[in-house]
Amino acid sequence: IKTSIDCYLTDDLIKEGIVRDMVRKVQNLRKESDFQVTDRIDVLINCDNEVYESINDYIDYFKNETLCININRSKVIDFDCSISFKIKSENIELGIKKL
Repeated sequence: IKTSIDCYLTDDLIKEGIVRDMVRKVQNLRKESDFQVTDRIDVLINCDNEVYESINDYIDYFKNETLCININRSKVIDFDCSISFKIKSENIELGIKKL
């Protein structure tokens, strides 16, 4: 029996991976900030177009997983709970605020 594996990453798979990374970052920040599991949040993000478009393409998943009500793009992250990190060598700043 012969099998083959297609290791090609489509644009959709790449975008989904980016969004999953973003969800993980938000969840970790929620935990580090002692938010309750049921707390609704607003998210501010400073990122490149690819990351923002990826989130928009999977917005329902992102909001459902993070309990995010609003997500906005901003050059200044002025929320008390914030982190900086890299995705695909791009600098990302992310802030969350409890509602």
